[in-house]
Amino acid sequence: MQLIIRKSAHMGEYAILAILLYLHFSCYPLKKRQIQLLALGITAGYAASDEIHQLFVPGRAGRLSDVCIDSLGGLLGLLLCLIILHLHDRHKNNM
Repeated sequence: MQLIIRKSAHMGEYAILAILLYLHFSCYPLKKRQIQLLALGITAGYAASDEIHQLFVPGRAGRLSDVCIDSLGGLLGLLLCLIILHLHDRHKNNM
């Protein structure tokens, strides 16, 4: 149970990171697809760099599966953000 809670927490952290990156890059004159890829790429890159860092910490191990789990969290967070923004735009246009 502890493993599931820890991995879920990591997914949540990376989801928040991806959302914040998306919102930040939305302030720049970029296409939506570029913003999405940039936010997801930076999130996955940060997940990878975190695992590389763990290779040098005694008692820790850097795992590709952890990079995938963290990146999946970023993807899910980004999808949630895009769904909420789409619903908001649709609601605003119906008013």
